[in-house]
Amino acid sequence: MVKKSIPNVPKSKVNLAPEPELLPPTNDVVFKRVFGDERNKGVTAKLLSAILGTEIGESDLTFGDPHLNREFIDDKLGILDMFVRLKNGETVAVEMLTGNFSHIHKRVEYYISKVVAAQLAKSNDYPKLKPVVFILIATDSVLKNTDKYHSEFAMMEKSEHYVLHDLRTLHIIELSKLPPQSSGRLVSWLRFILAKRKEELVELVKKNPELKYACTALEEVNSTAEVRALYEVDLKRWRDEQDRTDYAVREAVTAERKKTEAAQKKAEVAQRKVETAQKKAETAQKKVEVAQKKAEVERKRVEKTLALVEQGYSAEQIRAMLSQKG
Repeated sequence: MVKKSIPNVPKSKVNLAPEPELLPPTNDVVFKRVFGDERNKGVTAKLLSAILGTEIGESDLTFGDPHLNREFIDDKLGILDMFVRLKNGETVAVEMLTGNFSHIHKRVEYYISKVVAAQLAKSNDYPKLKPVVFILIATDSVLKNTDKYHSEFAMMEKSEHYVLHDLRTLHIIELSKLPPQSSGRLVSWLRFILAKRKEELVELVKKNPELKYACTALEEVNSTAEVRALYEVDLKRWRDEQDRTDYAVREAVTAERKKTEAAQKKAEVAQRKVETAQKKAETAQKKVEVAQKKAEVERKRVEKTLALVEQGYSAEQIRAMLSQKG
């Protein structure tokens, strides 16, 4: 086995939070070393047995290349955390998902399709296609419509619920939904995947002795400087991605806020123009009312003058009389 060189990543530059006593298998580096190592086939077989509900022996599985082949040069490169072929011909692919990812359902469907299609190579010998089981283990919630921590999906008829074929089966395990007081074989393995302290491993082995070799493998993996270094690099990469995502979100929020503020300012300017126009209209209305009052006064004055003329008063008398009445 060719050893990978240990990346030279100083902790001061990575800016890591205090490390847990154990790096748990929820980290894909640790997961691959515990469950994807040829030396731990027995551990892998027991985990798959617990998930699939059928007993799988160490000799029943063979590790395969977790890299999904590209058919075209611009195809996406998929890398699984574990890829296993069983003696009965089935393929089991496992993905350990830490954190929330958008479109994870479509990503899983893409992976399953790639694994199924890869069996044909360049031929079209469809009868040779073997079932593919995809297992997604997620630290966070993936399915919003259920509180179950383990859900299984198959290709079924919608109303009568009969299985069309067994070519693709999907298991989704959500660790965040694991009930605190739950127990059982699968629960023990899931708690093992979540374990961050050696005391937890001791308790798990007491309840489920088949975890003994898995716990030993996990401690051995944690004892290597290489894994710790890879963990730091992996965590730094994840945090960098989070920083980029957060920055993009902040920029989008800032841009949207500026658009909103600009729209509000335009609305305020338009409102002020409306208010100014209303004030001008009110002023014009008042002038019209004043002019109407003056016209009414003048009309009455003319009518009074004509009445006095008809009564025979002279112009001087009329002026005097109108002047007296103000």
